[in-house]
Amino acid sequence: MAGVDDRADYRELREIGFGVIDERLYCVVFTQGGNAMHIISLRKANKREARNYVDQA
Repeated sequence: MAGVDDRADYRELREIGFGVIDERLYCVVFTQGGNAMHIISLRKANKREARNYVDQA
C-alpha cells in the first residue's frame, strides 16, 4: 500500500508506503528517480497509521 506524501513542499515527489516485516507494520517514505529508489525514512508505524492500514486492507 503506497500513496503520495504531500504533507509539505519537499520539491520532489515523495511517496509513503506501509508493509509488514517480522509481523510488525512499518512505514517507509521514498522517492523514485530513473532506475533507482531512494529511501528517506523507515520506521515502525504509529497506532493511527496501523488503524488506517487495517481499515483499508
